[in-house]
Amino acid sequence: VGKTTRDGRQSGNLAGTKHGALGAFVATLRETLVERIAAQARQQAGIDPAYIAPTPAQWHLNLWATVLDPNGHQDPHLHPSGWLSGVYYLRAPTRADDHAGWIEFGVPPAVLCGGNANAGKQARPPEGPLPTFPSYLYHRTVPHRDDGLRISLAFDVVPLPGG
Repeated sequence: VGKTTRDGRQSGNLAGTKHGALGAFVATLRETLVERIAAQARQQAGIDPAYIAPTPAQWHLNLWATVLDPNGHQDPHLHPSGWLSGVYYLRAPTRADDHAGWIEFGVPPAVLCGGNANAGKQARPPEGPLPTFPSYLYHRTVPHRDDGLRISLAFDVVPLPGG
């Protein structure tokens, strides 16, 4: 309830996992995010701080699994509590002909733009590599039409107060 997931489900926060394959993933993700935060801070250098949140000195990780059934997708959304977001695709069935299963950036929900949004940027989700993006960026997934499941681990870097 209250999520943007359609024809699928999400787990609770998995960031505290310390054992097994998921625990190893969390540890590696935390190390990788230190580098990604620095890279994002470099990209944002020079942008007026009135328009963008400062780079967090201290942060915590939110991590959840998303499993989408056939025709499953994420409606357009952003992550208001996050500073940097991303996703690791374990299984991402896609189609090049109609972009089924792809991720799209930059298009807000129709209710915010009266259904007159410009086209966003779509990208085929890679299985394995770790795309990251600013949490304020609207994104969605195009419904996938594969018979199997679409499985991903999504995350947010959430700034801590005073950090």
